[in-house]
Amino acid sequence: IPGWSDARDGKYSGTVVAVDRTAGTIVVEGMGPWQVKEGLTQLERRTIGVMSSTEFVRLKRATGPAPSGWVGDFVE
Repeated sequence: IPGWSDARDGKYSGTVVAVDRTAGTIVVEGMGPWQVKEGLTQLERRTIGVMSSTEFVRLKRATGPAPSGWVGDFVE
């Protein structure tokens, strides 16, 4: 399935744009690896299976240097 993700893919960030409780999936839209077509950055959608062991973390951008040292990096 194009855009399918599983535990082997590790972490993925973006906005949840769809939830299918029956199928046990969410669709996350984010930048992913830079997707550029015709000079424009494209959003990427991934369908992710959700299980009782799935962990969700709410992130925000740091207003200055994050613990990683990167300005504007994501922090919990």
